[in-house]
Amino acid sequence: MQQVYTEDDIIRYVYNEVSASEKVLIEKAMENQPSLFQAYNQLLEIKSRMDGVVLNPNASSVELILEHSIKTSSHLEASI
Repeated sequence: MQQVYTEDDIIRYVYNEVSASEKVLIEKAMENQPSLFQAYNQLLEIKSRMDGVVLNPNASSVELILEHSIKTSSHLEASI
């Protein structure tokens, strides 16, 4: 019986989160299933685009986090 691979399996393959034996099986499946290979190529494109995204948090969000951190650390120091 032929193994059925899902998009999740291909995502794990793209991010190199599969075992060596699983990698070989997925590669063979992609050779025999054009739709699976197409999904792989689409996921590679998505990964490439996502890797190029640079996110910068809002300055007020950073300030709130820092304020909370200061309050939390001063409470911890007082209890020691």
